[in-house]
Amino acid sequence: MNKPGFVLAGMVAFLSAAHIPATQADDYSDAVTAYAKGDYSSAISLYKSVANQGPVQGLVQGFVQDSAKAQYNIARMYLQGRAVEQNYEEAFNWMLKAAQNGYVLAQDEVGIMYARGQGRPMDGQEAFNWFEKASEQGYAKSQYKLGFMYADGLIVKQDPEAAFDWFKKSATRGHAEAMYSLAVAYDNGQGVKADPKQAVIWYEIAAEKNISSAQFDLSIMLDKGRGTEQNLVQAYGWASIAEQNGVDGAEELKADIAAKMSPTQIAAAETRAIEWITSH
Repeated sequence: MNKPGFVLAGMVAFLSAAHIPATQADDYSDAVTAYAKGDYSSAISLYKSVANQGPVQGLVQGFVQDSAKAQYNIARMYLQGRAVEQNYEEAFNWMLKAAQNGYVLAQDEVGIMYARGQGRPMDGQEAFNWFEKASEQGYAKSQYKLGFMYADGLIVKQDPEAAFDWFKKSATRGHAEAMYSLAVAYDNGQGVKADPKQAVIWYEIAAEKNISSAQFDLSIMLDKGRGTEQNLVQAYGWASIAEQNGVDGAEELKADIAAKMSPTQIAAAETRAIEWITSH
């Protein structure tokens, strides 16, 4: 059985061999605590202490991430002007360091900054490249952005099949807007063979996540019985919810559906809509 002293000595030797400062993890934790308390001056000082030690290649992934996350958080503070004067160029420099160290949130943010021209001249190709890097790490927000770019032919050649693939990857990771885009693709046969049943499935998932356009389109599918059995009560309910969310045409859609319903059905649909809105 290993003695505690032997285990501790072994850990110290391991950390020394990896050139990992013993206080790095503590400094990062203290920075997070200081930020949460609103002590932004202490937070950025501690973040810089961690960030300037640099990432450790291999051996201890957690310390690599602490360094990159610290760089990312410093960038965010320069973007927001917290404890420092707002400075997009400085924010970009720190964000790029974190992105180059493999931190996926930073990779997505660098893409956004290139797309907006924040801290660097606007560069759509660089934006695409960084979104792609983050997407390859499985980041759903970046995957959705790539899908959107392929769907609309932004920076890259329009490619409905590639758009569908990225929307699907993003949707299966829980991105609500991607779920809606995937439903639309199935509904209209964009990049995939039209499949109304799959469209209804994804419209409903997105609608439950309060994507108002999905609520409207799901109402239409239920009203027409397309991809599912006709259900006027549910159709009316989703149209009511879409109307509450300000979707153009929802009021008219609800009126059209109501014309086919009995007063009892309308009352049941309104109750369902109110319960859904109250719970969300």
